[in-house]
Amino acid sequence: MKENEKTKKTLEETIIITTKRIGIIRLSGNDKIEIPENNLNTALNGDLIEVSLEKKPRVINVIKRAKNKFVGTIYRKDDVYFLTPDDFRFYPHLELARPVSGVGIPSEFSNLKEDISNGNTKVLIEMSEWTNPKENPVGKIIKILGRKGENNTEMEAILYGKGFDTSFPQEVEEEANKIKNTATKEFAKEIKKRKDIRKTTTFTIDPDDAKDFDDALSFKKLKDGNYEIGIHIADVTHYVKINSIIDKEAISRATSVYLVDRTIPMLPEILSNNLCSLNPDEDKLTYSVIFTINKNTQIIDTWFGETIIHSDKRFTYKEAQGNLDRGKGDFYEELKILDELAKKIRKERAKKGAISFGSNEYKFTLDEDGKAIDVHKKELMQTNDLIEDFMLLANKAVAEFIHNQEKKLKIEIPFVYRIHDIPKVDQIKELADFLKKTGYHLSIKKIKYPHEI
Repeated sequence: MKENEKTKKTLEETIIITTKRIGIIRLSGNDKIEIPENNLNTALNGDLIEVSLEKKPRVINVIKRAKNKFVGTIYRKDDVYFLTPDDFRFYPHLELARPVSGVGIPSEFSNLKEDISNGNTKVLIEMSEWTNPKENPVGKIIKILGRKGENNTEMEAILYGKGFDTSFPQEVEEEANKIKNTATKEFAKEIKKRKDIRKTTTFTIDPDDAKDFDDALSFKKLKDGNYEIGIHIADVTHYVKINSIIDKEAISRATSVYLVDRTIPMLPEILSNNLCSLNPDEDKLTYSVIFTINKNTQIIDTWFGETIIHSDKRFTYKEAQGNLDRGKGDFYEELKILDELAKKIRKERAKKGAISFGSNEYKFTLDEDGKAIDVHKKELMQTNDLIEDFMLLANKAVAEFIHNQEKKLKIEIPFVYRIHDIPKVDQIKELADFLKKTGYHLSIKKIKYPHEI
């Protein structure tokens, strides 16, 4: 524990609730504070709280709730209905609010009264403000998820339990529809402002089950023997403006969610699967990095900017790999050259200290009801590496561009660099000791990190 933590009488921290109903506050190092259930003062898992450190630690204020919606089934005790939560860390007895008409299930769910009473129906409950630990919190049913045990019900329970909504608010959908209705007219104006590469060979390579395509590669062989290779990303910001309703919704979601049998997109499907998806045989607005590169992967020139593309083909990784293996098929020559360049880029990156973290990915086979009946390891192919190498090349170019602009303008530009910190000395020593036992010698003094090369 740091010295300032020792002298403080209160702390503002996020609390973790264990399945044993004990609150944990993580401090610096491996130190922690444990708070028993009777001192939690209505604090729930993930809440931002103020905790008193005097005598026995106790929560004195819940500053911000992590969430107020919980998934579970309903059970009845006498004339009162309670929630049996899916999350075992939710410890209070949440009582179902009694309808105005009297004791029981709200009238809009009366047709499911028997199933709800028997604990067979999963529900989403919204908890009202809870400030008194001596009283049960109260909540109301806001959504019936379905019969317990059914695939769709359990999938929705996972999503809602983690705070994800499977649908978008009405105002967000309405805004997406407005964008779609004006897109054609706006598109015609936008073409004149952008670099038009619709006549350049372009394609996407994605997994078999991908429903939206957010990146593409373009390829052109130049007269001097060099190549023009473009890495294109769907220009979502053309449609989604800063601080718009959709932008705020996307920020609150933070990411698309991928489950075994479905994807919950960060943006409404009108955008994610239509306007902003680089579908084949459609003109699309993109933001691009276009390289002029020679056969030895030396970059002659780099261009950044807004573009308009036309994807000629939607490949799956397997289809593109099949063409490479057979030595023929759609865009075989382009794929072959891109693959050869990618291998050289990868080799050069490895020389500079890049590490390839081998990992296995697994895929489930589902039956017609969406239940998993088999699992198998995904086969990673050359085409997976091909896409990865050119995406990394584009990311590196963007990072270098921003860095050079900072130096040129002598200002700091807010930017996210995706980097790994330098390994800690004690961790390297620990690795060296481990390798020594297996017969390998790691000279710590001779280690060079990527940033030093």
